[in-house]
Amino acid sequence: TVMFQLKRRPADAKKTKHKKIRAVSHEDLRPTKDTIPPHQLPYLVELNPDGSDNPKGKIYRLNMKFTEVGTDRNMLIQLHGPNVQPRHCVIGLTQSDGIVTITPKTPESETIVNNQRIQETTTLRHGMTLRFGKLNVFKFMDPHFEEKMRKGQMPMDFQQKRPGPQHQSHPKLHETNFDMDGKVESQGSSSPRGSDRGPEPMEVQQKRPPPANQVSPRDMVDGRPPPSRQEDALPAVLEFREDKEDSFLRSVILEINSSGTQFKLAPTYTSYMAVRYCISGGYRPDMSPHDRAHRVTGLVNKISNLVHQAVQNNRDNPD
Repeated sequence: TVMFQLKRRPADAKKTKHKKIRAVSHEDLRPTKDTIPPHQLPYLVELNPDGSDNPKGKIYRLNMKFTEVGTDRNMLIQLHGPNVQPRHCVIGLTQSDGIVTITPKTPESETIVNNQRIQETTTLRHGMTLRFGKLNVFKFMDPHFEEKMRKGQMPMDFQQKRPGPQHQSHPKLHETNFDMDGKVESQGSSSPRGSDRGPEPMEVQQKRPPPANQVSPRDMVDGRPPPSRQEDALPAVLEFREDKEDSFLRSVILEINSSGTQFKLAPTYTSYMAVRYCISGGYRPDMSPHDRAHRVTGLVNKISNLVHQAVQNNRDNPD
């Protein structure tokens, strides 16, 4: 395995035409005498498999360079259990800014950060929960967390979402999500609505728009609610021809190649957006509400039957 670390060249650094790069050996990955005392390095605290505190849990201090995790005996953190690969992942720590990242070694390396599986390099923050495989659960701790907060070195979004004594931090999601009402949750939302996030800053509460189902009296038009608001719009629009609807749904639900689909929820999101398209005014604007309701019901029943057929056709196929 060849590892590289990309760093920005200092402004006063001398430009060189050639620079030798050597591979990193296991000896380079073992603990060395760093400028940071060992007791000040970030560490992992072992938790119970269900995520609860483990009074007898082990503590693993991270190396200043890289910390490899896996079942191989050469790993700095050697773990065992279901779905743990010999070379499972690598945790990197940069001395200059104290940023800690985690990177799965292979697509099969089941690495969960705050209940969300990751496939690429992810930044770790104080209090995050990590799971390697099915049973190995840890909490990431940064001794310099409070100091970074005081110096303003933490990102603004993390400072605003800093958990209180009774709250736990959640990861920032980097994809669009939908709530139970079909509304788009804002990117970077850390937990579902109604969860124990703790109080928000007053300026955030003042700038937050009212929910879509709550209309203030001053927004009423002739005693009726205003038309659909801008925040109800999806970040993308899916349209399809009505005469091609059956073949479109079959290709999305029945004929899709699961092994070649990178985003496994693609059929789900596609079906959802197809229904949203039929509900919207962009689909046959002259249709009456009664006819539109029947049209949407028929579409949902058709999707449901195809999903049921897909389950039956693949009941013996684990993929």
